[in-house]
Amino acid sequence: MSSTPAQLPEADFEATRSILLAWRADGVPRPLLPVYRDEDGDGVPDFYGLDDADQVVLVSGATLTQSVARSTGDGAEGGGDE
Repeated sequence: MSSTPAQLPEADFEATRSILLAWRADGVPRPLLPVYRDEDGDGVPDFYGLDDADQVVLVSGATLTQSVARSTGDGAEGGGDE
């Protein structure tokens, strides 16, 4: 399920979109960035992704392993190979 992220400020929207487009350019066909909170209130963690028009959408029902987040084991997750 996906929807437009209403709570995302315009500056954050553009930064998030740029990050997602960069991940896709690097070969990740469907990049997802964790929101780290339940944005839509359904009890399931949410992610930001891209729709068919390359606009940022809220994606529910994905798992952290399906996202571009990586863990170093220190409890501070981040994107990429940090």
